[in-house]
Amino acid sequence: MSTTPRFLGLITDFSLASTNYTVSLQCCPTTKTRAMQMLSELLSTCKVTSGQAAKARGLLNWLEMSMLGRPLTAAFSGFIARQYFDTTESLTPELALCLQYLQLALSILPSRIVEIYQNPRPPVIIYTDASTEAPTALGFRLGI
Repeated sequence: MSTTPRFLGLITDFSLASTNYTVSLQCCPTTKTRAMQMLSELLSTCKVTSGQAAKARGLLNWLEMSMLGRPLTAAFSGFIARQYFDTTESLTPELALCLQYLQLALSILPSRIVEIYQNPRPPVIIYTDASTEAPTALGFRLGI
């Protein structure tokens, strides 16, 4: 049985499951490359059709499952607007910004690590010398 099965553009890496009790979810390199090329092409042609927006959003939404915290969702607003509301195919500044963010996020975000069992860790102890006089605008202060 393979420790790194590939399923629809995602790689599930079980190689550390028995030692670190973790599973890594990551984009398949070829799928990630295809997504990066698609974003580059959309930026270089300065044109995004409704169909291209739907295709890009579908692929990136799938790849986002391999990332912790759904970091791409906010940038999908440009694609959604192009799919359902925009009447133009030209690249708007807002949509260009979304495409640039998606390129950056795909290039630097690490894979998602899922703990199989609770990994016992020592407690985090914070030593502070901060003080405040109530009431404050924020309600508290913390200095470390």
